Amino acid sequence: MNYYPELASLSLTEQGNFETNQTSVGWFNFTKAPFDQKAAVEQFNFFEAVAQDQIQAPIIHGKDLIGIAQAIQNPNIRPNYLFIVPDGTPNPHWASEGASGATYRGYNRSVNLTYIKPSQAKEGFLREAFDTLNKNINRVFIIEACQNSVNVVSTLENPLDGQEYFCVGLGTAAAFRQMGQDYFAYSGFVKDKAYILPTGSTSAYWVLSETQYYNIPVFTPAIIVD
Repeated sequence: MNYYPELASLSLTEQGNFETNQTSVGWFNFTKAPFDQKAAVEQFNFFEAVAQDQIQAPIIHGKDLIGIAQAIQNPNIRPNYLFIVPDGTPNPHWASEGASGATYRGYNRSVNLTYIKPSQAKEGFLREAFDTLNKNINRVFIIEACQNSVNVVSTLENPLDGQEYFCVGLGTAAAFRQMGQDYFAYSGFVKDKAYILPTGSTSAYWVLSETQYYNIPVFTPAIIVD
């Protein structure tokens, strides 16, 4: 595991490869939770279509529109490697500590790397909404599928902040759709919440319109813990 040497002591449970509309993803599962690659393809393809449609997300501060984050197709189509690892496993050297998932786009300018760590949401407002292990895994996987499949250009100073703003916003909405929540439950929850962007600044969530919300399909979960 050249890209994730911290896994050297773990046993591989299953592995495989799947093709999306744009790229290929090699995956390695080190957990007992089965991985549904057909469900993963469905989610990756959805976000690739979002990029093709060049969906825009308004960036709001208070009540003011301060910018735009827009999805575009990835300018460089790279192979992807996905690692599913047990909770408590050291994070890879290319990701920040403490996260349940992360994606490094363009590692060594050659590949995209993603890891997913099935774990409970951190204490706080995310735990209120995603109060089971499976709900949180689904949320994390959806967000990282977006990070792999969408390239975001924005008016924010740092490109990583624009990428995070778009994918956390859309991914959170998609995760609410998977739980069967109606629009008012989703929008009522995220409208007054904030999170930390990669550069350390605080951002409100992108709140999708009702039409945008119901246009998100309900996916089969890619990872389910018994």
